[in-house]
Amino acid sequence: MTALLEFPFPLPDRFLDALGYPRVVEAFDSPAMRAHLAELLRRQGVAEPHPMPTGPRRYVALYWEPAGDELAFTDGVHSGAGQLDHWVWLDYLHTRGQFGSPIYGWLVEHQVDLGSSDAPATHALVVDAASGAAEVCKPDPGEPGTLDRRCHEQGRLKGLRGGDCQA
Repeated sequence: MTALLEFPFPLPDRFLDALGYPRVVEAFDSPAMRAHLAELLRRQGVAEPHPMPTGPRRYVALYWEPAGDELAFTDGVHSGAGQLDHWVWLDYLHTRGQFGSPIYGWLVEHQVDLGSSDAPATHALVVDAASGAAEVCKPDPGEPGTLDRRCHEQGRLKGLRGGDCQA
């Protein structure tokens, strides 16, 4: 079963904004992008799906993706790698390059792996945009599927905890 571990460190104010998450979601939700995706689906013989929710979501999972060596995100509706400002992420986690920082020590102590250039993440940092708090999503290694799907299934990214998915 997927477990959640409270992340004991405060996130910077407006952390998701600093990463550029709202800007990326706005681009994904643009009429031009939606029309392009609908056309790609049509070409593949896939009927246009029901309209998806728009706008930033309440819960956003962040992790490092080695393919492309970029910060990745998923929020239950939108996902991507490389669109967010990874320097904000790296600066926060590694406290300006100091791998002896309290955050780095906690990650090592709790065997939390948010990914690296060499290996995919086994955990994701799930940020609650409403409260500014975060938890670590730690899927059971025996569960099949990708990290983001397993974190979605445990409910956090569907917004089942605390009600409304919207921020």
